[in-house]
Amino acid sequence: MPPRRISIFLIAAFLAALGHAVFAADPHIRKLDVTVAGNEVRIDFVLRGAVDPALARRLQSGLDTAVDYEIRLFERNRYWFDQFLDKHRYRVAATYDPVSREYVVRDSWDGRPLEVHTVRSFAEATELLLSRAGLPVFRVRPGWPHKHLYVSMRASYDAGNFFALAPVDASTDWKKSRTFKIHDKDLR
Repeated sequence: MPPRRISIFLIAAFLAALGHAVFAADPHIRKLDVTVAGNEVRIDFVLRGAVDPALARRLQSGLDTAVDYEIRLFERNRYWFDQFLDKHRYRVAATYDPVSREYVVRDSWDGRPLEVHTVRSFAEATELLLSRAGLPVFRVRPGWPHKHLYVSMRASYDAGNFFALAPVDASTDWKKSRTFKIHDKDLR
């Protein structure tokens, strides 16, 4: 086989494997709801399509499996660019301990440890990995805009390895919440 055909074949195989590894599960944030209590913004979210059979095997084998959520707060501007206000990174990592037969799920907020959960079943571990309810994400400060705000979020995770060497990450598209406002009396 001529060298040119070999290189074309290798490039095609690389693109096919990369496309299969990244896009097979079609991960997406299905739900992103916002609730406001005073000046505190809380979110409920659900990530779908992230746990494919390869990721499930990875988690059940005891390897550390993590999902990083990037969360941003914006003010919507109808006639110009939206104004960025703040961002945070929320990381959820799960590990299976075969000795105790438990899953340990660790949450971290902007690199600092937040919470540790210990659960027995795979279903509970994946639920903690892929969804949260009432997660406090922002406190709107008095100097910030407080009307026409929205939260934008995306998730990324390790989708495996390409040819067992190069890690391949999968990311969702950005999901926007509905707009909301903070009442003037709640800004302190």
